[in-house]
Amino acid sequence: MLTHVERARLYRLGGRERDAASELRDAEALDRGVHSPRAAREIELPGRGGARRG
Repeated sequence: MLTHVERARLYRLGGRERDAASELRDAEALDRGVHSPRAAREIELPGRGGARRG
């Protein structure tokens, strides 16, 4: 999960928002089965790859 979050962060830094969003969806899907507090926190952190809601 955290690999997906890190990829999302790198994609976002490179201006690849669509790829970042895809990686975050993958991380969220994996976290549903694992329930990692750290992963959930990282997914939600703006600027670190966190998902944009809305």
